[in-house]
Amino acid sequence: MNEDRSRIRKNPHIFSKIRSFALNIMRADKVQNIAQELYRNCMNITNIFNYQGIMEN
Repeated sequence: MNEDRSRIRKNPHIFSKIRSFALNIMRADKVQNIAQELYRNCMNITNIFNYQGIMEN
């Protein structure tokens, strides 16, 4: 996820926790390919709400 090239200088620990949280949600939903899923989610934000436990219908 290119953490080494990140330009975040203030409070980087907050963003690392958000990243970790997002990855843990994907792992709990048993995503096979994390990189592909990250790309798919950045292309269509509504995919994020389809994860189990994110939003109850």
